[in-house]
Order: sequence, then structure tokens, then C-alpha cells
Amino acid sequence: MKEFPLYGALDIGSNAARILFANVIPIESELYIYKNSLLRLPLRLGEDVYDKGKLSPKKIRSLIDTLKVFESLIRIYKPVDFAVYATAAIREAKNSDSVMDLLKQETGFDIHVIDGYEEARIIKELYAKKGDPNNCKFMADLGGGSLELTVICPGGHFVSESFKIGAVRALKSGNSESEFAKMREWLQKELPEDRSKVYFIGTGGNINTMKNTFTSPTVDYMMISELKKIYENLQPLNISSRIKKYNLRPDRADVIVPAADIFYNLMHFTGIMKVFVPGGGLSDGIVLELHKKHKKIKSL
Repeated sequence: MKEFPLYGALDIGSNAARILFANVIPIESELYIYKNSLLRLPLRLGEDVYDKGKLSPKKIRSLIDTLKVFESLIRIYKPVDFAVYATAAIREAKNSDSVMDLLKQETGFDIHVIDGYEEARIIKELYAKKGDPNNCKFMADLGGGSLELTVICPGGHFVSESFKIGAVRALKSGNSESEFAKMREWLQKELPEDRSKVYFIGTGGNINTMKNTFTSPTVDYMMISELKKIYENLQPLNISSRIKKYNLRPDRADVIVPAADIFYNLMHFTGIMKVFVPGGGLSDGIVLELHKKHKKIKSL
């Protein structure tokens, strides 16, 4: 239907690639992203990059295959526009430039390798209108290789920062204490002193899974006590037991534990008791970007 245009997005992350085809539907003053089709491919690019510093031939082959799947789905869905974005693993890979050249040659796709600031801005566009407009909004988008934080003031001014803290990175090379120290220093500077009025939004595959698997579907948030309990329940179990007991995907059952720990410590440090989990991510943001470009809508 022309009034509800369809867009295609491919988000190539450190843990997985997500192919999304979604309609954008205006409802009152908001744009609603209806997920027509979502395909998640467990590439785990960060396994190579955060261990050996570059992408292996096997991972590069998987990337080529992923782009060809996207190409086939574009022919079927016929979106009005589409785009491919890549984040931390590809931007940190030592062979990133040569890999991008090869992917272009093999598939014809232009891949936008975005930095953490651009990633944070795209997520901000999705949820900037959430919560009380008179309160500060704080967004945390945790991926496999990076953590993007954004603080939006009531007047609309915002600041963002990207940290080399991620769930796949934690398993491979480890998240450095110096990076956590930088994050805590930034939070002390940018968050208001009264944390009780901060509307905290968490995004990314891990926190979406935690919300869907371990908490009530009738609420759109998680309490810090729930995050602590999730970590305490999962951490002692081996991966097979996590899969069996909680029906987790194998490529989620390992990274969900460091992710729970990162979110819990983020909330504990800031004194924030509740995190809202809207369920979207970068692929949704790419769709919104495409729609705004298509309709010539200015960003917030």
C-alpha cells in the first residue's frame, strides 16, 4: 500500500546481522514501524575481530552470502528504498577497507560503516519522543562490540558517546576497566543529579531477549532487581543448561550473561531503578532514516 511505504534494512553487527523489511505507518504524531519480516543471521563477526583483529575468509564468505540473501529478498519484497549499515566489528577490523571493496565487487552493495556517534543518533531518532517531555531521557544501546549512550535534555539538546564495551567483546578480549572508567566519568558529567526523573531506555538484542524471556509481557520495563536476578540465575549455568531451561538461542545463551552484567552495573552506578525496553534496534532506526529521506522529513 502506497500510503504505508515498505523499506529494507540490513544491520551488520558484531554478534548478528538483521534483515528487516518494515512499513512505516503514521499514527497521530508518531511514526510506527511495522515489522513485516525480520531475519536474524548469527554471523558473530566479533569472534574474529575482538580476538585476532581482523575478519577471516570464513566470516567474509558469510558476509557475502548474507548480502546475497538480502538482494534476493529485495527482489521479492520490492521496498521503495533499502540500505546496509555496519557497526563496531567491521569498523574495528584491520582489513575493513579491503573487505568493503570485496563486498562491493561481489554484491554491488554500498555498505555504510557508521561510527558509534552515528549509531547513537539513529537510535535517538527512534525514541526521542518517549516519556515525559519535561524529563531527561537516557538511552543505552548495547551491541556485541560497543555501547552507545545518549542523554537528551527536555529542550531537545542531546549528547552521545560510544564506548568499546560489548557482549561479544566481553567473551573474546574482555571489556577493559579503563573503558568502564571513561563511561562512569561521562555519566557523572552528563546525567542530571536527580536520577529519579530520568527516563531510561535500553535497546539491543540482549536486553530485548531478557525482557521477552524473563519478565511480564504486560509491562514495557524491567527493574534493576530483575536484571540482577537474571544474571544470578544464568551465570552459574553452562550454555547447554541455559538453552534448555530458558529456550535461548545458542548464539544468545553466551552473550546474554555479560550483557545482563553490563546493564545491571550501568543502572547500579547511576542509581536508576527502571529501564524501559521498547524492543527496537538499529535496523528499525535505518528504516526510519530511509522513510524520513523518502518523505523529506527533518530529523529531531
